[in-house]
Amino acid sequence: MDGAAFQGAWQAVLNAHGVLRTCFVWEGVDEPVQVVKPDLALIIDSRDWRGFEDREQVEMLEQYLIEDRSKGFDLGVAPLLRLALIRANANCHEFVFTSHHLLMDGWSLSLLLKDFFSAYESLCGGASVSLEDRRPYSDYIAWLGKQDPESGREYWRRLLEGFTQPASLSPLAAENGGRNEGAYDYQEVLLNEDTSLAIKAFARAHKLTLGTLGQGVWGLLLSLYCETNDVVFGAVTSGRSTGLDGIESMIGLFINTLPVRLRVAADTPLVEWLSALQAQHAAIREYEYCALSRVQSWSDAPAGTPLFESLFVFENYPLDAALAGSSKQRAGRLFIENIRSIERSNYPLTIWLTPGDRLLIRMGYDRERFGKQTIEQLIEGYAMLLDSILANHEQRVEDMFALPIIRRSAISRDRFDAGEKTEADDWPGSAVEKVIARLWGRLLERERVGREDNFFECGGRPVLAARLLHLLRESLRVEVPLTEFSKTPTAAGLSRLAVDYEPAPGVVERIAGIVNRIEEMPEEDMRRTLDAKAARDDGLSCSKQA
Repeated sequence: MDGAAFQGAWQAVLNAHGVLRTCFVWEGVDEPVQVVKPDLALIIDSRDWRGFEDREQVEMLEQYLIEDRSKGFDLGVAPLLRLALIRANANCHEFVFTSHHLLMDGWSLSLLLKDFFSAYESLCGGASVSLEDRRPYSDYIAWLGKQDPESGREYWRRLLEGFTQPASLSPLAAENGGRNEGAYDYQEVLLNEDTSLAIKAFARAHKLTLGTLGQGVWGLLLSLYCETNDVVFGAVTSGRSTGLDGIESMIGLFINTLPVRLRVAADTPLVEWLSALQAQHAAIREYEYCALSRVQSWSDAPAGTPLFESLFVFENYPLDAALAGSSKQRAGRLFIENIRSIERSNYPLTIWLTPGDRLLIRMGYDRERFGKQTIEQLIEGYAMLLDSILANHEQRVEDMFALPIIRRSAISRDRFDAGEKTEADDWPGSAVEKVIARLWGRLLERERVGREDNFFECGGRPVLAARLLHLLRESLRVEVPLTEFSKTPTAAGLSRLAVDYEPAPGVVERIAGIVNRIEEMPEEDMRRTLDAKAARDDGLSCSKQA
């Protein structure tokens, strides 16, 4: 690498784009102002780690990134970015680019890198730097100032009418909530190529964008876990759909975060429901310049109450394409690989869906609110919902709720197992519940069975479910259909079904009481009593009460 060209290229980029030289002033003015500094000398933190082993360098880099993120930024001091170049060996450097999101969006980063590579090549070849002529960000600020801030009032009022309380994320509260104050973490899953291709094909076939599909699945998951059919979450819009010429090649911050409202109508065909969501997106684009604070004030939510606590981001900016294109231009001078990004949202729960040969699902979460296991279940549930769409294109919204893995009982079980006091502490209470808990535990080899434990999530398969219902029939003389159990496959749900399908009020409870007493007997007495009981109860018929 040519160190002087590297430094010079970044300085040229800084000089070319005024938005990179900005800071913010908010004291003594009516509203915050973005101020452009005329000249700034860029400082690159250069380090040499060639004396350390690879393993040590990995640890040092992770520690460096943690310390760098902890610095934050003083918004009144420009530039709101930091660069570091770390020499790992004779042919390899680690490059760290840190910036505040107020400067630019992800789309702008790809444009910025393209300009850098162009400048670097020019300097390496001894030529003067000549960057692409891009429209200045100040033109967008001027355009924004001409828009009527009240023009979207009626649209947003109609969209959010009647919505007064955000979907609470408290059902997702984790077993280790509060133990990692201030910490933020990430988890991700990469779908395989076949599944990714099939999802893209489904979207194309039904004239849906991947962003629409991703938002729809997130809305369904929130509906399930937060137990509501009226969901509002935040979604990031590109902000580049205005009629401003050249906006697609401008560098700056254009994105906006706005509410998406989903009413989950169970009997609606899934594709029809997703198409309605896409129509909502199209309408929002006309008003995507409206500030979230104004949208909040136009809603029915009480002042100071946020409209949402979770955020969906569809990252479709062409970063990899920009790097690939620049790589061809560099003719072997400089190659970039192993790119990774770390982005922190100010919302407690954020999901990113990133397209590519393999779709990437990523979740960022506040570790004070959520635990690792909780997020793992959310990601797995999200991936399974995506995959299940491919199984039946004609299914209805309610069919998506049948997947055992995404039922919120998984969260309830985690909290119970961690020792947190829940309703499960009083379960099993009735004689029927005790019998079911015992049969359930024996089949799945579990010492403890919680009220909201989901049979299929606990390792149960359909054949084991059939075995469980057979044992239930043998012990309590009650016939519970497998189809009914599959709709509510929790321990408490099966207990309710047993009572619903009992031959007459109180019969199952009395039989269960006998079974419990028998199991407390010595083994020899138990065998004798069971034989006598079976002979007496052969005549019982079991049918659902009207």
